[in-house]
Amino acid sequence: MAILATTALQVATAAAYVVGRRGPLIAQAAVAPWSADHAELGRMVPEKVAAFASAATALALGVGLAQQAAAAHATAMVLAYAAGPTPVGFLALLGRTGSYNADSVARAVRTASEVLSPIHLSVTSNASRLAAARS
Repeated sequence: MAILATTALQVATAAAYVVGRRGPLIAQAAVAPWSADHAELGRMVPEKVAAFASAATALALGVGLAQQAAAAHATAMVLAYAAGPTPVGFLALLGRTGSYNADSVARAVRTASEVLSPIHLSVTSNASRLAAARS
């Protein structure tokens, strides 16, 4: 979770930098379109579409895996209840439920990291490129 938090902070920091650098480019293009940085302006929409499409794909895959795990757990619970209540069966069900819950948290963090990854790559690459162009 610490890595996810660090990545989110890097995205926020880099995004603020990129917006701060691109804002004046957009304003300059509105005033003097013939001298605008068309290469940089042309990157803005396609890179966002690509990053968010990759993020959406990661989210859909993560949700699908979570649904599969939930269905498997629900099936196991129904089978355990159908077998009849026993102390051993109850303890096994508690153990399985605890394991399922821990796996669910890990899966959620992993999915969040996978969703954030293409956005992180795009915005930090932009920030690096814009910082190098400023030098």
